[in-house]
Amino acid sequence: MSGDLIAAEMANAKVQVYGDTAILSYNFVGAMMEKDETVQPVLAKSTRVYVREKNRWMLVHANFAAAN
Repeated sequence: MSGDLIAAEMANAKVQVYGDTAILSYNFVGAMMEKDETVQPVLAKSTRVYVREKNRWMLVHANFAAAN
């Protein structure tokens, strides 16, 4: 897919906190407008890991993969 993202939503979000580390996992649900103006669904899984440093949450790792 090589068009423009026209819709995006974070579904089934789950946050797990372990001290100064937090893991966010969710399903990405979106729609892509292709160059021929057809709309294609976009489904993916995402995980992000945050670490709290000096009272600020910093993203230290992210993974984004197509849903099968």
